[in-house]
Amino acid sequence: MLSSIVRICKINSSHFIVHTRSIKYHFRVSINLFFVVVFSLSTIMSCDTSEDQPSEIVAQVGPFTLSKERANQAFIRSGQDSTEVVSNFIKQWAYEKAFELEAMEKLESRQELDELTEAYRSSLLIHLFEKQLIENQLDSLISQSDLQAYYEDNKSQYVLQSSIVRLHFINIRKDHSELNEIAQLWKSHERRTAMDSLIDLCHTSAAVFLLEDSSWYKLEELKQIVPGNILKNRSNTLFKEQTFTNDTATFFLRVLEQIPDTEIAPLSFIEKQARKVILYRRKQKLIRNRRNELYEEAVKSNRIKLY
Repeated sequence: MLSSIVRICKINSSHFIVHTRSIKYHFRVSINLFFVVVFSLSTIMSCDTSEDQPSEIVAQVGPFTLSKERANQAFIRSGQDSTEVVSNFIKQWAYEKAFELEAMEKLESRQELDELTEAYRSSLLIHLFEKQLIENQLDSLISQSDLQAYYEDNKSQYVLQSSIVRLHFINIRKDHSELNEIAQLWKSHERRTAMDSLIDLCHTSAAVFLLEDSSWYKLEELKQIVPGNILKNRSNTLFKEQTFTNDTATFFLRVLEQIPDTEIAPLSFIEKQARKVILYRRKQKLIRNRRNELYEEAVKSNRIKLY
């Protein structure tokens, strides 16, 4: 069991160093384990560390040290005005480092550790460089012609598994003061100004509304929004247009277009996914080309020698 003697030493009128014995974790350590936790909560809580001076050490476990700056960051991230947050962070840090110190001393296969460390470092280095390359050189602008070209080449992959529809739909309380105004604008939907006014009014008056001409919805999704008797008739086919009122609400429905399952999805339905795929392919191409360039340059400059 690790513990340290509790003592409080006054440094000046406002700062104290505390050696705590509140860390009560049980594990075996070697006899030469040097363990000391030193922290000043009043110092950590203040943010007056000078940039041109080294950060104050608030805890130490063997060769490992924890700076006041890092402990203070944990306090800031927590968003809590409590010294307990800092105290717990320091204790947890010391707990982990004490075990890490024992592992360093007792681990039998250091070669495996070194190999894993080098592999991780190499992977991390490459990842960060690729990220930098993408941020600095990737063309992220996707035009409509790019989308159309991708769609024509890949649309066979986008066979619908369920029917989709474009529609207009409004659900509003039947006693709402704006119901008549909404009904008049609904009838004038072919005028763009009327639709804009209808959308604005629905934002403040409707319980639910779907009025985007280009948006597609799966029928399964609509069942959670549109009552079944509003969407389909008794023969299970979609209504083209209807207005319906029940005990509490009035519903307006207009189906603009329907595409059944097994058909090819339209570009507007898969556009978000298409954009992601196009960007992903551009990233891969950028990285692949840069890798090839660097390899060829290294070969020409004799930085690579294959025996």
